[in-house]
Amino acid sequence: MDVLDAMTELVLVKGDRSKLLWANRAFREIYAMSNEDLHHLIDSEHSDPDDTVQYVKDDHHVFTTGNVLDIPSEAITHADGRVSYFHTIKSPLFNAEGKVERTVGVSRPILDPSLVQTSELHREAHKATLGELRSLIQYIPFPVAMLDVKQRFLSHSASWPGLLEYDGGPLSGHFFDDVFDTQLPLAQEIEQAITTATAVHCQALEIQNPSGRRIYCDVTIQPWWIRDGQVGGVVVHVHDVTRLKESEEALKQSYDELSQFNYRVSHDLVAPLRTIRGYLNMCLEQFAENPQLVQDLHRKMVHRVDHLSELVRDVLNLTQMGQDNHSVEAVNLNELVDGIVRLHLDELAANRMEVTATGNELVMYTERVRLQQILENLISNAVKYHDPAEKKRTLNVTWELSDGQARILVEDNGLGVDPSIEKNLFDLFMRGSAQHPGNGLGLYLVQKHVQRLGGDIVLSSPRKNTQFTVRLPQHPARIPTPHQNMDG
Repeated sequence: MDVLDAMTELVLVKGDRSKLLWANRAFREIYAMSNEDLHHLIDSEHSDPDDTVQYVKDDHHVFTTGNVLDIPSEAITHADGRVSYFHTIKSPLFNAEGKVERTVGVSRPILDPSLVQTSELHREAHKATLGELRSLIQYIPFPVAMLDVKQRFLSHSASWPGLLEYDGGPLSGHFFDDVFDTQLPLAQEIEQAITTATAVHCQALEIQNPSGRRIYCDVTIQPWWIRDGQVGGVVVHVHDVTRLKESEEALKQSYDELSQFNYRVSHDLVAPLRTIRGYLNMCLEQFAENPQLVQDLHRKMVHRVDHLSELVRDVLNLTQMGQDNHSVEAVNLNELVDGIVRLHLDELAANRMEVTATGNELVMYTERVRLQQILENLISNAVKYHDPAEKKRTLNVTWELSDGQARILVEDNGLGVDPSIEKNLFDLFMRGSAQHPGNGLGLYLVQKHVQRLGGDIVLSSPRKNTQFTVRLPQHPARIPTPHQNMDG
């Protein structure tokens, strides 16, 4: 140390966060401070803050790269206010693990008048750039903070302390995580933005303020650059989205309540309808004076009741469609199709439809309820919209697996699809044929269920034979969230 103290060059040893650990006599005389005074300071109070930004940036470069840095010109303010310029070499000191532990700076005074003049011009331009950015940050009308590469506060807007309920005095020079790490633990994200020189976005961060008030914020961390093209630090913009978050939670609660209400209403409607149908059957047995009239009325009322029941069922399916309450399980497609066909045997027989279901043994890993509703709707539609003029009415369900995708075809020789509504076939309340009544929910439900399972459905052939093609992943990838596909 005696040798270093005898040197006319300035010698500085710094640790992490650019804090001073030791300085030789030449440096201490310029600052008029002892090593005890300097210890753990980043810079003295009489130093120009804009010069300190440059020191910190250069220290950060040596610490993060482990390389020696040659700095042609560095301004240093004396204790009496004079400014001198130095040519500085900063070198890393490594520990036993090969990690940079300290930096050593050796500075020689620049005495050439032309070099001093050039240094003064560069310094003024540097100060002007930082001053403009500081001023801009101060007057921005929303919470914004400007940090250097060591995550020290350089400036902030007037609304920053208010949002985070900070009343601890001036923030300039304080490290971000020393003050706000509990509320906004962003050290890693800030370092990422500095290292990669790209913006980092954090959405809906929950912040617990000192008063206990909880807020939600979107945060954008945007690098800022100095004149030499290097990252000088970041600007942290905090956008309060508490009201939006609360609205989303209230909407979800309302949706849950609406679903419960719908379930109750659906149940309360279906139960009386079953009773009405029982009474109608009794009427058919008791009133025999005009049997033809009674039979006609009975047929019409049963048809109306069945239609209303179908509507209630589809509305219930519609409200449940976007809910994430169906677990993924192994579903044997062969068995599922066979079960659905058996469920419709009476209808198929009454309409003289021949059904074939062919495909290799295929196990899908998916949501059973959604897959079942897809197939039930397509098969029941084929039955409903059969062509009475066809002597041989057919319904074919086939499937195959290729490249992890199940391809399911449902084909019939029924009435086909009206060309005028072909493009809008899967829209809400759109009916495929004007010749048969319906509520227009079936194919809408089918498409939404298919999308929720990560697949797609197309009308491969709208005429005879009408063919729907469904493609679904055998294994679930990322099931889309309701807001991505619930757009109807």
